[in-house]
Amino acid sequence: MKDEKQKIVIALTSDPYHNIYGYALVFIRLFDYVQKNKPDLSVVLFSNDGTSSKVVNNAHFKQIRLNPSSKLLRKFIELSVGFIRNVWKYDKHSIVIANAEIPELLAACVLKMKFKRTYCLIQDLCLRDTSPASRMIHSLRMFLIRCIGNVIFTNRHTMNQFSMKGNKFYIGNPIF
Repeated sequence: MKDEKQKIVIALTSDPYHNIYGYALVFIRLFDYVQKNKPDLSVVLFSNDGTSSKVVNNAHFKQIRLNPSSKLLRKFIELSVGFIRNVWKYDKHSIVIANAEIPELLAACVLKMKFKRTYCLIQDLCLRDTSPASRMIHSLRMFLIRCIGNVIFTNRHTMNQFSMKGNKFYIGNPIF
């Protein structure tokens, strides 16, 4: 008889402090739901200790402690390195799913060297601010998403607008 390992899904998201941004909250709630309703999956979610993590309050999720008053660049580096360091120890057959913010996308690009089943989940890619800094960040995000190559969409409009080589998957809005 073949001994089958339990499937491991590792989710990565950054979680803002002092605010609830819907994308982090929806991502965390999605994996909270999957963990509670899919006993055949082992779900591990890594995030920093932000507001949405406190709202969902799943004791099984792993938190990377950051100093909320640190400079943005320091939090970015600590979170990206924390994702890579914590996830690298898992079996190479695990599935890695990153939310579409830059720290987790950067970590997912590095983790893709070990984990062949690496995905990013996109809820929205609208550029709301046309400042040069926002356009540069948006371009970096698009570059990292294309490097990952496996993209899960929750919005069909965004999926249809996004052109890339690689695999596109549509799951619909996970909160409905």
